[in-house]
Amino acid sequence: MQSGSPVSHRMSVSMKHFSLRPVSTSFTPAQVHTTFNSFSSPSSLEIEEVYTDPTHFPCPIRFDKIVPMNEQYITHALFKKFKDNTEKLFILLLTTTRYYKISVDSFHQVWSRDLIDLHAIEGDDASSAATPTLLRLVCRVAPKSSREPRDSSVRNRMSVEGPLTYGLMDKNLLKPKSYHAESIEVRDHWLIALRVLLRDMWQQKFESTLILSPDIYQTHVYVDKINRHGKNQVRCVLLSIDRLFNVMSKGMTEIGKVKWSFPHEAMSKLDMYANPPNLLDIHVDSSNKGVRGKVKNVISLAFKDKLERDMIVAELRRLYFNKTKKHLSKVDIEDEWGKDREKTLRAKFGKLSFTSE
Repeated sequence: MQSGSPVSHRMSVSMKHFSLRPVSTSFTPAQVHTTFNSFSSPSSLEIEEVYTDPTHFPCPIRFDKIVPMNEQYITHALFKKFKDNTEKLFILLLTTTRYYKISVDSFHQVWSRDLIDLHAIEGDDASSAATPTLLRLVCRVAPKSSREPRDSSVRNRMSVEGPLTYGLMDKNLLKPKSYHAESIEVRDHWLIALRVLLRDMWQQKFESTLILSPDIYQTHVYVDKINRHGKNQVRCVLLSIDRLFNVMSKGMTEIGKVKWSFPHEAMSKLDMYANPPNLLDIHVDSSNKGVRGKVKNVISLAFKDKLERDMIVAELRRLYFNKTKKHLSKVDIEDEWGKDREKTLRAKFGKLSFTSE
């Protein structure tokens, strides 16, 4: 999920001219006297304002040959990874559209990735985390074959012990990478910088294609939508001020057309399951006059994890309240998801299977 503060205005600045103020990136540990919670502390909003300052900051000379002319340097910092009990140091450099891994010895580029391929940007609460400097980037990965068979029946995935999630991670469509920053301050600044860039990048993309003015982009997330045949389909759930959109997606690499959408006030209830904890059922009044396309009364979605599901639930309830001034019902269900539904589906359609088409 591309997270950040709720968007309250339509994009008016071209990303070609958009820049962020760089943070301190000395290669020695910074002296940090106070830290902030990147998720809820008011001070994080103050730092976010710094990152929306359009003032231009020149790229350091050592990186001139790495940053292309059509990108703008934002910041860089020293990070480390642990592999086979060995600590490996490298530099991550951020521009307006990509992030780069750079050798600390030669300052040569090792690899680069497009920011738009990021599915989630994660960091634990600095006040309680065992690794408060950890920056976790979850990238979308193109499937090797959309026809690749997968053993993805609901019952098979629910027969394992312990809390269970299934969907995008099981299809190898998401690949998490963990990096350790030199300090909590640097980690927090990278969290905010990446979220600001992605939020504005996606807002510009969706408002120029799928969301019509005066409606405003809020957030989006890739999910597995479980259809009436019991098949799992990768979709992009897009939220605006007024509506929820079900957007077609090929794997997780291409955005397609809107399959259907409905206004937030058409929702009647949210079912949140304890097993698996990443599943959500959205109950919809499909007879609502604002519904566009064929919308079922119950929409089942599988998220990357419980945290992502809970974030979307909070966002749906906020948008619903803004429209109706009422609280959207949220029901926590301890029973295992799909037991009764699977029996019905098997009786009607046979063996359940998942597909990414």
